[in-house]
Amino acid sequence: MKRSLVTVLLILAAGTGACGHGGSGASSGHDAPDASAPSSGTPERAATITWTSLPSNALGPGHSRIVDIAATPSGVVGVGSVTTAGRRVPAAWTSRDGETWTRLAVEPKSVYGFVSELTTVAATGDGKVSAIGQAVGGTHGNPRVGSWYLDGSTLREVVAPVELYGGPRQGSVDEMAGGPTGFVVVGMRTDQNERTGAAVWTSPDARTEFAIRDTDPALESGPHELVRALGAAADDQGYLAVGDITVDGRIDDDAMAWTSPDGVRWTRVAASAGTFGGPDAEMAQLATPWQAGWAAAGIVTNQKGTSLIAWVSRDGARWGRVVLTGFGTSPDVLSEVTSLDGQGGRLYLGGRLGARFVAARSDDGLRWTPIVVPDGAKAEPHARLLVQPVGGRLVVAATTDAGTRLWSAVGS
Repeated sequence: MKRSLVTVLLILAAGTGACGHGGSGASSGHDAPDASAPSSGTPERAATITWTSLPSNALGPGHSRIVDIAATPSGVVGVGSVTTAGRRVPAAWTSRDGETWTRLAVEPKSVYGFVSELTTVAATGDGKVSAIGQAVGGTHGNPRVGSWYLDGSTLREVVAPVELYGGPRQGSVDEMAGGPTGFVVVGMRTDQNERTGAAVWTSPDARTEFAIRDTDPALESGPHELVRALGAAADDQGYLAVGDITVDGRIDDDAMAWTSPDGVRWTRVAASAGTFGGPDAEMAQLATPWQAGWAAAGIVTNQKGTSLIAWVSRDGARWGRVVLTGFGTSPDVLSEVTSLDGQGGRLYLGGRLGARFVAARSDDGLRWTPIVVPDGAKAEPHARLLVQPVGGRLVVAATTDAGTRLWSAVGS
């Protein structure tokens, strides 16, 4: 979805930024979580990990693609699709250790559900799992979007009316998060003020139709602006959405964020000047809970090219930013973060910068250690790198048009 569903995992290395004190090659902006971090123009040494390649049939027979992964109380769940003899079907897998993957049964119900690819998945603390899937169809070839929920070992589709996600107000349906009041999906839509802006869909358990929330002034685009919600995250206190904002008369976008206690009432994050904006074009693409606060990541583009960027908050209120120039730049403005995870207080990021996969980890949000990706993980347009800790191991899933290859390593 984002991207029209962009889910991202990047190898982050810290680089020297435009302002503030850097930490081992990372530059931090105003209100940095650790303004006393030492400054250095050299990225930290890459973490070389001994990767073990999983067998080509680790996901079962067929042409398998994992598009997104979410942590659950018992491991992880991955979603995507399997194509056999030219026929694509939605698919989901679970794993407790990152090495053995079990394919779940799926129960599609709609015409498009039978040929969908699942594009985003989320889990709540009590083990509920939900996913969103899509297939291209209809007269105009627009995505036909539907929701799914895990019932035991079967992922079941909830049939939705076309205009719940699509129709003449359709924009994008991007990312899902599971939190204290259930599941929240973020995207872009023509809202009830008749302006294209951010929107959310909510459900307490995903077993019934999601409810659209497109009347909140905090999410709607105001006069002379266009806002988009692209990523979502949740902890046991509430939700975070991230995206960007374009203001009439300016050629650059600024990143932005919203918080909500329940997924229904939203507040724009009022960070200090320059934290979510500046002279360059910035886009926040993914978010994750981290420590007692949040982390987000995306891209920043200027005349030198496109770089990775992260925003971190240890308390959910005070934010800092890090431009990850140590990974270099790319002329590809469609570079993206494809995964971001903050389990155990450590951040893991993965993604694609131009024609390269990148991955990294950080303990403080300022110093990012590059992770050497496995040999054989080759990027291409629209490719995704997912980096996920599970069961004491670190898992990498590299997904291209040719399918998904999996690696794992002890520790992280």
